[in-house]
Amino acid sequence: MIEHFPDPYPDEILYSVWARYSELVSLPYKEDVLQELFGSSQVKPSVDLPSHLKHFVDQLPYGHSYTLDFFLNHHTLLPLYRPFLSCERFSLVQELMIEGNRSAHLVAGIGSRGLLSPLWLRYCPICVVEERTRLGECYWHRLHQAPGVEICSKHCVFLENSTVRARSSLRDFGFLAAEKSIVSIKPREATSSLYFHTLMNIACEAQYLLEHLIEPLDIRFLHQQYSTLLTRCGFMTPQGRIRFRDLLKTFTEYYSEDLLRALQCTVRLQGYLDSEWLSRIMRLASPKNHKTVCHPLHHILAIRFLGLTLEMFLSQEIVPPLPFGEGPWPCLNPICEHYLQQTISTYQLSETNIKGHMVGIFSCACGYTYSRMGPASSPEDSFRKGKTRVYGSVWDKKLRALWFDGTIHHKDIADLFRVNRYTINRQAKRLNLPVPRWNARPKVGGKRPKRKPKGLSQYRSKWLKVVKEAPGESRRALRLHAQGVYNWLRRHDHEWLEEHCPPKKRPGKPMQDSNQKEKPTSRWKLGSKNDACMAEEIRKGVLRLTNEAGSPERVSKHRIFREILHARWLPSPDNAPLTSQALQEVAETYEAFALRRIRWVLQHYLEAHICPTRKQFIEKAHLKRMLNIQEVQKAIDDAMDVLSQFT
Repeated sequence: MIEHFPDPYPDEILYSVWARYSELVSLPYKEDVLQELFGSSQVKPSVDLPSHLKHFVDQLPYGHSYTLDFFLNHHTLLPLYRPFLSCERFSLVQELMIEGNRSAHLVAGIGSRGLLSPLWLRYCPICVVEERTRLGECYWHRLHQAPGVEICSKHCVFLENSTVRARSSLRDFGFLAAEKSIVSIKPREATSSLYFHTLMNIACEAQYLLEHLIEPLDIRFLHQQYSTLLTRCGFMTPQGRIRFRDLLKTFTEYYSEDLLRALQCTVRLQGYLDSEWLSRIMRLASPKNHKTVCHPLHHILAIRFLGLTLEMFLSQEIVPPLPFGEGPWPCLNPICEHYLQQTISTYQLSETNIKGHMVGIFSCACGYTYSRMGPASSPEDSFRKGKTRVYGSVWDKKLRALWFDGTIHHKDIADLFRVNRYTINRQAKRLNLPVPRWNARPKVGGKRPKRKPKGLSQYRSKWLKVVKEAPGESRRALRLHAQGVYNWLRRHDHEWLEEHCPPKKRPGKPMQDSNQKEKPTSRWKLGSKNDACMAEEIRKGVLRLTNEAGSPERVSKHRIFREILHARWLPSPDNAPLTSQALQEVAETYEAFALRRIRWVLQHYLEAHICPTRKQFIEKAHLKRMLNIQEVQKAIDDAMDVLSQFT
């Protein structure tokens, strides 16, 4: 019988209470402490799930108020595993802790799949200082020994490893009290850590499990909760299959491989994915996995990843998402008597090529079937149709009746069915109806006259004006002056255009009289007035091109003619002397363009207050092929001198 036993402190693990009792009685041999507490010196009590608790409670002083449930629920880590064990397995773990025939760790899933409990007992430096001030001694906290808890949720500092081993035989080392083993050190702030929020969430979730005695949950309830969350997050197909590869990849990106490795919760993305712990959690309700035990830390990571807290996940049933709202849904067949009435009670789910987006297939009693993509964002979305899959017998019967009715126009039929004419023709072919429906149109005596296109008189006037301003020009030259007008008239008024165009020149050299002067054969022939206007337009346009913002481009002759004059051919000096002279003066040579690029790059670096190296300057200005030119080299040297002075 134990005569004097210290009262446990809040959140003190039972190992710490035994260690303080060992310091209090000061027995000469550590085996004597084991004999007195457990009735045998061969007992190997553990820190998290100790055994032989029945004998220990029976040895407490007379008149004590402690019970087995009190120690199990408030001073061991059993509540941490309790919600995720089946009732049978939890009863077995509890029985092993009370009687102590064999270890309860394997039954609770501890140490399986490489996740081991901490090797050393851990403590919070700030908690130690506060307890020594308030109580006169410190003790080992239960929360600090939970797997995955790396920071103190109260003080936001990292937990420190002590010199007391947590996974060793107590027969070799005995019980070591925290007051005799902990040396005060400076705490390490955890708020600056990259993984602070994740580690804080784990600590808070573990604290919630220890403080709230949640009863063991049905394994099928856990599976239903996980299935609903997977569907909500887009990792479940409409057929109920889990996209494990996408799930595991997104999970590792969410937590990072370094953090998972530190928590002993790594996930492989290659090989047999069903063997990963995250895959086993998501298949808890399958017949092959109904006996699978998953560690609480695994559940915490999975639930937080899927967007819920542990309290929300365990306390209430998650409602499955309704991508198309609550029924019934309307019939969208314009021919049906139930049009826009909500007569469809069920729908089928399908999946699009975009993962996570569902398609609902709705079928009315009239046979009309349509689909649309979810989810619905408003009640009006229920009247939105994405695609018609089946038109149905009512729709087909109505189309057959109207197709041969000569009093109804083709467009009116399309408007009645609320589709376009192409859809009507396509469905008529499906029903083996004659397309086009010439026999359905009322015949009018004589040939129907062609309608004159809109704007005919305007285009004719424009073409006559072009011909009048350039008398004697060839057809090709006139076409270059008004390309759009010529093309429009050729398409809509070809006969009139042929009458008002110069005759086409036949191939071959025409015969000339000896006294007749030879005419120029160039494709360009401008009047003096047009030549001067074009030269002036070129000079203004080149000034605009050289002052454009952004990276400079070389102003070549072809670019001038293409972007300023919007023409294809360059004029010859004989037919357009002023234009040719203007092109010769303003067209940019490669050397001039290189000098302009140097000025632009210099201005760019001056505005950015950057002094680049000579190599960087040359690469920025694209001058590698121009370095053999003396003027370019001198301009680069001058630019580098300016940059070295002002940056």
